[in-house]
Amino acid sequence: MNKFKAFFTFLAFLWLCLCGFWGIYALFGSGNAAWAGLVINAFALPLWMLIRYLLPEKTASDLRESPAFAGVLLGLGFALLADTQKGLPLYLAIYNLFVVLIYLFHLSTIGHSRLPAVGAHFPVLTVCNHASGNPAELCRKVGEKGVLVVFLRGAFCAGSRTLLGQLHKLEMRLKEREVSLLVVGAQPRLQWPRFVMGEFSYWQADPKAQENASFVAGFGAPLLLWPRQKEAVRPSAWLLDCEGTVIWRHLPGNYRVPGTAALFADQLYRLDD
Repeated sequence: MNKFKAFFTFLAFLWLCLCGFWGIYALFGSGNAAWAGLVINAFALPLWMLIRYLLPEKTASDLRESPAFAGVLLGLGFALLADTQKGLPLYLAIYNLFVVLIYLFHLSTIGHSRLPAVGAHFPVLTVCNHASGNPAELCRKVGEKGVLVVFLRGAFCAGSRTLLGQLHKLEMRLKEREVSLLVVGAQPRLQWPRFVMGEFSYWQADPKAQENASFVAGFGAPLLLWPRQKEAVRPSAWLLDCEGTVIWRHLPGNYRVPGTAALFADQLYRLDD
């Protein structure tokens, strides 16, 4: 399933970009204002995702990617008003709306494997350059109450980059509550933006290890990255006590909304219960 999602996600964004450039060409060639609506409609989602990728510390998302969705609808409305003959620009804008909806609510969804429930013991991970990694050891070494483990899809993911920037600002609050922070990804630390990568611990999960299969999705990375990397981490967040018991967990259903630092911070009180 991950192969199909990655392939059709690539096709969806390729189609939207081609429609946008075709709309620009047709607009200057014919002078029909309806093509301008198609340009707005087609470029809304790709441009918004590019902005989120480049400015992770200043942008945030929701399930509908509201700014992009508003642009798609605005372009469709403009094409509907300008294309009095109900021609090609209008039909393409309507088709693009369905493409965007399929991406937002299906192609970016996450299928989680069987994972530890609340009250269960968190498993030991296989970490690159290490034989194994036990997250609970981080808090035991410094005498803290627990550890917040956040799995991020990858440096290529706009949602992961945004959450990473939020976690950077959360460090002081975690220290006040005596909670360690561990970020887990499938890429080397140097591939993440330096301006949002704080002093917290980062583990590069071995994507080939069987112990990590529940947390890493094969062929989950974007299609363009497959020559170098095919795996992507399934986003999730875990609050563990110093013994490694799961106190709380967050399993998002869509990789574009992996949760927020504010949501995680609101759960820290559970370690005091």
